[in-house]
Formats: sequence, structure tokens, C-alpha cells
Amino acid sequence: MYLAFDWDDLPHMTSLALLPVAVLLLARALRSRRLLYSWIALLPMAVMMLANMFGAVLVALVAVTVPLSLERRPRGALFAHAALIAAAAYLAVCPWLPPSLLFTIRRNAAIDLESDTFLRSLAALAVVAAASALVWLMAWLIASKGAAEWPWRWLLLFTCPAVLIPVLAQYWGPHFVPQPGRYKFELELAVVWAAVFLLRPLIQRLRVSERVVLAIPLVAGAFWQAASYREIAQKMLRPVDVPASLEYRSAKWVAGHFPGQRVMMAGSMAQWLDTFTDEPEVGGQSYSTAPNWMEQIATYQLYSDQNAGDRAAEVSLLWLEAVGAQAVAVPGPESPEPWKPFAHPRKFDGVLPVLWREDDTAIYRVPQASAWLAHVMRPSQLVSHPPIHGLDVTELRTYVAALEDPAAAPATLRWQGPDRAYVRARLEPSEIVSTQFNYHPGWHAWVDGKPRRVYADGLGLMAVDPQCAGDCEIALEFDGGVESKACLAASAAVLLAAMAWVVRAVLRRKERGDG
Repeated sequence: MYLAFDWDDLPHMTSLALLPVAVLLLARALRSRRLLYSWIALLPMAVMMLANMFGAVLVALVAVTVPLSLERRPRGALFAHAALIAAAAYLAVCPWLPPSLLFTIRRNAAIDLESDTFLRSLAALAVVAAASALVWLMAWLIASKGAAEWPWRWLLLFTCPAVLIPVLAQYWGPHFVPQPGRYKFELELAVVWAAVFLLRPLIQRLRVSERVVLAIPLVAGAFWQAASYREIAQKMLRPVDVPASLEYRSAKWVAGHFPGQRVMMAGSMAQWLDTFTDEPEVGGQSYSTAPNWMEQIATYQLYSDQNAGDRAAEVSLLWLEAVGAQAVAVPGPESPEPWKPFAHPRKFDGVLPVLWREDDTAIYRVPQASAWLAHVMRPSQLVSHPPIHGLDVTELRTYVAALEDPAAAPATLRWQGPDRAYVRARLEPSEIVSTQFNYHPGWHAWVDGKPRRVYADGLGLMAVDPQCAGDCEIALEFDGGVESKACLAASAAVLLAAMAWVVRAVLRRKERGDG
């Protein structure tokens, strides 16, 4: 319960729960070589990857370890078959798990220092591979009935990486997957399985009376553990008055006073804002999948004030204006908000007007020249070079000055659904439109039905070169880009192939029945 509700690892545990199903079905598919079992084996793998990113690593482990456990001499055909099933499972769900997301997670892990250097990652991978190869050889030397013992051999092969991935990272340091400590679930499961099945031959030799004597302390221990877990569960599960919570009250307040405008909430208020409202916000998502790293730099500087000294409020205000936040919520030391991410929660006192203060939590008004997330400016006023840290604000000052310029022509941005918007502004021929939402190659712009250039500035935000003078309307549309279309096509191809095979099998059966 702690891991599911406090660590939010229920998706990870979902992937892990499907692991034995995927193993059994893949083994059945490889041993029978029937297409039906291959399609069936694809299903749990697809759900594992769809549930959680850890599921993709587990699927890779399954695709490697199951073929190794089936035959004494590894055959390329088995590995190719397993890889084909795993690849088809990924293609089926890739519209929701595109390659760009995988690269984003890898990039964020590298920047967050959650991934290791290439040489250290290679060293950790070599240790896991060498240990697994040794275990594989030992398993085949001990086994006496060849392929009939494959589940036992698979268990040993799975236990090796399941234990070594978190243990190497914890006690040695090198690792080759992000967040190696989170694989403690796999470690615990592997250790329990290994203990049960390695002791099984010994227990089977015992007489019934000896088994009863052995079972008594085990049952007592299980009872004590269950009682302990129940006590913890009773402490965790208690009635909560949601409308009275800080997260609910602050969310409803900003939605009422800043409808449709971007705000920055801190800690748990950010995590719950999208549950209680449709308010756009800065942050609030998982840092490991954040598409724009500049947003992480901004929030880190806002929270930590690292090396800012007496400029903490000034630098924070620059970042808040740059990302388009109209208000910022800051929990104080006595706030019921649990994480309290601001190192200096009073830095905005006397600098920004306080709009709301309850339970030692304040919401400050951020002075913005416009509530819209589209602005007219010259190309030279954009941030050209990505800031290398939160205090690298030279170009940021120029950008914010352009946002505050009272002489700049106003621009309005109206959304028509999540993937279509219209910007209206009066432009000079040399001016562009800067938007304060993330650039993605799936965005396209048109003026009078003609395509216009869309590109990213140094903050990772989208800018449009409308090539328009006078009163202009820019149509923005998001279609996901080439990657999205390719993933949809691949997923559809896999699903259509499965349906075609089912229809073909049914027709063949009818033909045989008629004959």
C-alpha cells in the first residue's frame, strides 16, 4: 500500500504482476511455434509496456531470458521469434509510447544524473551479462531433464539481473538503466521465488509430520506479517475531507480567479491541480518524462535559489514571467502541503502582491503585461541559446523585457480543443509571434491557408514566423508529426494482421468442417 499510494508505483506493480503470464505464454509460443500462441503472448507484453516504463525493461528481460532457458544451445531462431513478438507488442502500443518519449526519458535521466556514464553503464551491463552467463551454464549443468526443467532455469536467469541491477547501483554505483533502485520490486519477487523453488526438492523429501513442524513457524511468521501490514493499512486509510484540503481549496481558488490562465502551484498542489480543475500550469508532471528540459531548469531555480543570493526573488520573477505564469503558490514552513519545495518561501513577500493566504500558504500575483500565451516581438528578442543553469538569464532578460514592452502590439490566442488554436495580432513584416508553450515538430502554422515556419527558441518554446503585415490570423494545429503518424500506422498494421489471422483461422476451420 505504501508503494502503491505514497510512491505511486501501482503502474510498476501492474507490469510486474503480468510478468509470469508473459513468461509462460512466450515459452508456450516458442515451444509450440504456433502463430496463435504468438498473438496471445503479445497481449501481456503490450499491457506491461503500456502500464509503465519499467514494463518495457521487463519485456526485454523476458524476451532474452525465456529463449535461454528453453534449450541447452541457444538458437538464433528462438531469439528472433521472441524479439519479433516483443517488437510487435511494442508496435501495438507505440502511439502511446513513441520512440521520442523513450529518448526523452533517457535524456532526462542523463541530465538528472539518474543514468550513468557510458563506460560505467557498460561495466554494469558487462557484470550482469557475465553473471547471467555463469548462472545459465550452472543451471544446465545441474539440470537433469533438459527442456522439461525450463521454468527452474528461467527463474535463475531472471533472478540474476533482478538482484544485480539494484544491488550494483546501491553498493557499487554503476548502472545501465534509469532509477535502478526502483527495481527492488523485481529483486524481492525473484528472491522469494528462488527461495520457494530451490527449497522445493528438499521439502518434498520430508515426511508429512516434518512438513507440519516446518510449516508452523512459517505460518506464524506470515500471520505476524499480515497483522503488521493490516495495522499500517489502518493508519494509512482514514476519512479525508477533500473539499477542506489545501490542494482542493487552492485549486478551486486559482480556477475561479485565473480561469484558463497558466499558474504555478508547488508540491502536492501541482500534482492535484489537474484532478480538480482544467487549469494550465507550470510543472505538475513527472520530471522523468518532461518534454522540455528548460522547464525543469526553471522550476529547480525557483525552488532552490541555488547561488542566487540576494537576487533570489529577481531571478525567480524572470523565470515566472518567461514561462507565462500569472500566479505562484508557495507553501510556508507550517503549511499542510507535505513537500514544501521552496527553499526560501518568504522571498516574494514585499515583492509580489499576496492574493490568497491560508494555512501558511500564499498565492502571489505575477505581474504580466498579458494573460495570453502569445506575444509579438522581433526575432532578436527571443532566447537563442538554451540557458545552461537557472542563473544564466542574460538572454532571458531581453525576452522578458519584450514581454513587458507596452509598445508591443497585443496578441490574442484562442484554443479550439487541445490541438487547434488561433492567434490574432497586428504585425510588422519583420515581427514574429512567440508562444509560451512547448515546441513539437507536430505543430504546424498557416496564414491565409499558406504554411508558415514553426521553430523552437532557446527555451524550447514555439515561435512562428507568420510573414504577415497588418491584421493577421495564424492558425495553429497539432497533428503529432511524422512520428505520430508512423506509430499509428504501425499499431494499425499489427492489429489488422491479428484480425486477419483470426478471420483466416475461422474460415479454415469452417472449410475443414464442411469437408
